[in-house]
Amino acid sequence: MIRIVLVEDQAMLRDSLACTINAQQDMEVVASLANAADALEATRRSGATCALLDVCTENDSSGIVAARLIKEELPGVRVVIMTGLPEITFVDRAREAGVDSFVYKNVGTGELLGIIRSTMEGYSTFPLSKQRIIPDGVELTPVEIDILRLSTSARERSSGTSPRFSQRPATTTSCAWRCTPSPTASSSPGCETRGQSLCLILDVASCPAVPDGPRGTSVHGGLATQSVVTGVGDAGNRERWKGETTMGLFGKMFEKKTCSICGGEIGLLGNRKLEDGNLCKECANKLSPFFSDRRRSTVDQIREQLDWREANKARVDAFNVTRTLGCDTKVLLDEDAGRFLVTSVSRWRDANPDVLDFSQVTGCDTETRESRTELHWKDKDGEQHSYDPPRYDIDYDVYVTIHVNVPYYDSITFKVNDYRIEERNSVEFREAERQAGEIRDALTQLRESEREKVAAASAPKTARTCPFCGATTIPDANGRCEYCGGAMGA
Repeated sequence: MIRIVLVEDQAMLRDSLACTINAQQDMEVVASLANAADALEATRRSGATCALLDVCTENDSSGIVAARLIKEELPGVRVVIMTGLPEITFVDRAREAGVDSFVYKNVGTGELLGIIRSTMEGYSTFPLSKQRIIPDGVELTPVEIDILRLSTSARERSSGTSPRFSQRPATTTSCAWRCTPSPTASSSPGCETRGQSLCLILDVASCPAVPDGPRGTSVHGGLATQSVVTGVGDAGNRERWKGETTMGLFGKMFEKKTCSICGGEIGLLGNRKLEDGNLCKECANKLSPFFSDRRRSTVDQIREQLDWREANKARVDAFNVTRTLGCDTKVLLDEDAGRFLVTSVSRWRDANPDVLDFSQVTGCDTETRESRTELHWKDKDGEQHSYDPPRYDIDYDVYVTIHVNVPYYDSITFKVNDYRIEERNSVEFREAERQAGEIRDALTQLRESEREKVAAASAPKTARTCPFCGATTIPDANGRCEYCGGAMGA
């Protein structure tokens, strides 16, 4: 499961993104924020494996600065930066901060989810360091830009609004209009089909290309490449541009639903879809952290697991730690009771981690995963190029997978190292391998020992003579004579 911290200052876009991500079987938003300054703490507290950060967020906090802090303290967390602003320097600054991938907000939802998945698999996605604002070789000179600004001055005098000229990426592929400034809503003079990618619109509501567009949000115009647009409107209209057009995620309204487990009303972002019902966020948080098959589970199966998790609280209360293995994610052993648990939180009793028997372990593997980020060189114009042959920045992570016989999942996989490993022959790599091997060997030995006890207990018993009372009898479960209670051994 990809656990994502989402940072986006636009509430509508943030909520829509959260809904989209939570609808995926392999993703979950564990924290949703408006301020990038809180991203590090939220990532640390939630145990997120990925941070999806907007560049410019609430209170002028920077997603790139937050990304740098996250990578410095939690290098294992993947960071994806997103922005709706075609500012060239953002890409370079993101690379310097250690960001894993960078995406513009005009990509489709499917592409964004694909980038998140590929980033978690160790691949990096970055756009070209320079974007062409005007396609097909059309370049505006400074004089031409000044003329465009001056041509809109009549709009300011007649309406009292301040015209603004900007260069922004288009988000649709439908516009093929060249509009003269200030077309009227009735006749739209100057609008005609040109098949061109330059669209100069002061009032989208009056442009036939976008008949229903709101005032001052003309970014809807333009081809799939890039467009130059002009926008007029108050601060509210300009603010809506970001939330309404960046990713096209507002085509659906979500009706209120009821949780099939507790019967409570589910909010806009709280629904967790089941095969035959709905699950609220509160009930979903009570499920096992190692359970990932929710969408294919029925309501009855979820109820059964919740009952099992409720009974697990008694096993947690009775758990007595005799040995601790691992560093960040720990394997705690209760060798007297023949049980173990896996947890990454310090107050683990409050988290109700699954307590399993040694006999439920069916195997244990260790694995080294390699993550590659391609390196590039820049020419005199600042363009990035691949080396020939390609060069990569390589990181290593050591994982342990415990295979278990549990009705609700069949394995527990976690990363051993909570620090960056850059070389296989480094001290850090050897230490991570040592910890992984220690966990594997301990669980394997304890499983075999537990199975030997079970086999001995199920073996046929033979009658013996009690050394105390002389009676011939079979010792009870505690190895004592059934007549005098004397110790006869197992």
